[in-house]
Amino acid sequence: MKGPLEGVRVLEISQFISAPYCGAILGDLGAEVIKVEPKIGDVLRILTSLMHPDFEVFFCTLNRNKKGIALDLRKKESVKIVRELASKSDILIENLGPGIMEKFGLGYEEISKINPRIVYVSISGFGKTGPYKDRTAFDIIAQAAGGSLPLMGRVGNKPKMFIADVISGVFAALGAISALHYREKTGKGQLVDLSMQDVVFSINIGAILEVALGAEKLKSFNFSFTDYPPGLRIPLFTVYFQH
Repeated sequence: MKGPLEGVRVLEISQFISAPYCGAILGDLGAEVIKVEPKIGDVLRILTSLMHPDFEVFFCTLNRNKKGIALDLRKKESVKIVRELASKSDILIENLGPGIMEKFGLGYEEISKINPRIVYVSISGFGKTGPYKDRTAFDIIAQAAGGSLPLMGRVGNKPKMFIADVISGVFAALGAISALHYREKTGKGQLVDLSMQDVVFSINIGAILEVALGAEKLKSFNFSFTDYPPGLRIPLFTVYFQH
C-alpha cells in the first residue's frame, strides 16, 4: 500500500532522537528520507553500539525507512552535495544546534534561495527567537524548562522516557506536513521553527491550568502535580491488574 507522502523527498541532517524520529514518521507515511550523518556516524549510533551491540536496534528503530549518506560538513565538497540534495528535496529536517547549519552555509536563508519551495524544519531547545535561542539543550533540559519532570515516572533522578525528544519529533512531522499543505496552496516553502521547551509546555496541561486559574483555585479542586493524571479523581481512570 502506497503512503500519502509518496513522492515527497526528505533530507534529514540529524543526530540523537528528535529529528530522526520526525524523519521516521515521514518515512512511515511514504516519504523518501535521506539521512546525512558524519563519517564517524550519528552520535546515537556510536553510543548504542558502545553500550551493547544488540542495543543498536534503538538507533535502527529511529532511523527506519531511510537511505543514508556520510559527509563531513566541514568540507566544501560535502556542503555542495547537501545543497544539491536540498535543491531537489521537499523537506529538510535538522537538529544540529543553534547556528550550526548557518555556520556551514546551510541555514534556511541560504537553502531557500536555491529552493524557494523547500519546507525547512529546525528543531532546537528553545527555538530561533527569544532570550534562550542561542542555548543548546538535550531532552532532559527541555523537560525541565517545559515543566514535565515532576509528572514523568523516574528511576532515581532520571526520567523514564525521552518525552521532549519524542514529542518534538511528532510536532515537527506535523509542522512539516502543515507546511507542505501551505505550499500546495501558495507555491511557497517556509521555515518550521520548533522549540522543544514550547512543545513540552504545550502538553503540560497542569501547568497551563495553574497559569490560567491560579494555584490557590487549583487547590480548591484538589489538584496536585504529584498525582497522575494531576488531581483528577475519575474512577474510570484506574488501572487494574489481574493476579
